[in-house]
Amino acid sequence: MSKLAVQMYTLRDYTATASELSETFKKVSDMGYTAVQMSAISCMGGDTPLVDAAEARKILDDNGLKCIATHRDWNSLLDNTSFEIDFHQTIGCDYAAVGGVPNDYDRSIEGYRKWIADGKDMIAKLKAEGIRFG
Repeated sequence: MSKLAVQMYTLRDYTATASELSETFKKVSDMGYTAVQMSAISCMGGDTPLVDAAEARKILDDNGLKCIATHRDWNSLLDNTSFEIDFHQTIGCDYAAVGGVPNDYDRSIEGYRKWIADGKDMIAKLKAEGIRFG
């Protein structure tokens, strides 16, 4: 199990509050997992999340889990890169990802080139802080 992580997206229905997140992380840990990929955690979404990065880190630590990857909002990564860097450093995660190419980009060679070009500076800032992008 030390080489496997749980994608929290699959458990998103059990993460609406801090206590649900803690209970879900405990169950994941009790199954023998040591790592999670944090995505679609309900209590951490929106402009005023119920659980911030510092509390999430405490819940992870309390359950012996490490966050080895995230799925984050493309626009937040682009427009709030400093926040995203701080978020990842706080939860102890060095891999920020998006679930796919955002719908703003058409599925053409030009669209993919624009997506890569738009992300270039953000990716460089993440890399400078030791955070990989995928």
